[in-house]
Amino acid sequence: MRNLIIVLVFILGCQNQKTESNPEPKASKMEEEKPITTVASVNGENITSVEVDNFLKRDPSIKQAVAQASNPAEREKQIREQVVTFLIDRKLMLQAAKKTSPISDSEADEGVKSYLAMYGGEENLKKVLSNAGVPFEEFKAGIREDMAVKKFLKIEVSDKIKVSQKELEEEFAAHKAQYGEPEQVRARHILVSVKPGTTEGAAKEKIKEVQTSISSGKESFEDAAKRISDCPSKEQGGDLGFFVKEQMVPEFSEVAFSTPIGKVSEPVQTQFGFHLIKVEEKKSAQAPELEKVKDKVEARVKQGKEETLVQQLLEKLRAEAQIVKS
Repeated sequence: MRNLIIVLVFILGCQNQKTESNPEPKASKMEEEKPITTVASVNGENITSVEVDNFLKRDPSIKQAVAQASNPAEREKQIREQVVTFLIDRKLMLQAAKKTSPISDSEADEGVKSYLAMYGGEENLKKVLSNAGVPFEEFKAGIREDMAVKKFLKIEVSDKIKVSQKELEEEFAAHKAQYGEPEQVRARHILVSVKPGTTEGAAKEKIKEVQTSISSGKESFEDAAKRISDCPSKEQGGDLGFFVKEQMVPEFSEVAFSTPIGKVSEPVQTQFGFHLIKVEEKKSAQAPELEKVKDKVEARVKQGKEETLVQQLLEKLRAEAQIVKS
């Protein structure tokens, strides 16, 4: 369901990629004079080329996908068609929401306030939106629309979903391995990276010197990490906490999971540099029990049902609507 809800604020996650010292380039004269056309009409309400263009501009991943395509022009055409379909579906849900679950002014204000709090006030939020090319009033209108769609889908979809015990058991049995607790290790590490102006050989020699210092008892692993490690974990004496194999690069995980508790590994080379790893604790893989993971199983079943019901709802709305594509 969440894939069908467009929020204008999706661009906020990229705020750190744009700053006032690196603003978006101004549109060229040709772009400014580009005619506005209607790309689709939904029950008499138009969707314009500007809406499609804005959607494309505000999602950084789209530009990357087009650039990496073997045929950029054809890929952009495909994406534009997908965006038009997406905006049609959103328009359908907005129209239905206005009839069955409109958002009050007070609800809309609360929605905006939550983002003001998240971004440290109106001034900061406006700065982020400005860098992303989104007018504040457009942002507020987008929040209201998003809330209306969510409210509509909650009433028409989520609130109608029931999950039986039989469905829970069937889902659990079919994907049992996914609900278990994988093997975990808690380890500390010391990283010596290959800094500009230094060589790989120098970094390797340095990590060996640290290894000798620790093994001879001159300093503890934790103290050595605080003194020399190039990883932010140095502040915690190199402590990485518990992690599963997939969370680390393969070279690191292979050594961490094979090193006995309390032992310090030989130097390990990864893309980040050279590491020493000290294993603190290990947790064996745990077989799942339905009662302990019931909430996760139920959430997965609900998600599948939501996706099906949303598609059925959209099919109904499309069948009842007058949709014209230009």
